[in-house]
Amino acid sequence: QSILEDAKSENTNRLFIAQSQNEKDMFYDNLSSAIEQFNTSQQNAMEQFKVGEANDISQFNADLENTRIVTVDR
Repeated sequence: QSILEDAKSENTNRLFIAQSQNEKDMFYDNLSSAIEQFNTSQQNAMEQFKVGEANDISQFNADLENTRIVTVDR
């Protein structure tokens, strides 16, 4: 009966280690996913900012050109 108790204890220990490892793997998988999602979000925000700046410059240049045309026509 002692052998069975030892085996039961060993099996319980292995199960606990496996569950702990699975939980640790799941944690790091979730962490990796969250980091990737954050980085993608930041990259998108930077791209949107760059596009907005380019649009602002284009609008400024168009307004400047319109001002020159109006000034020259007077």
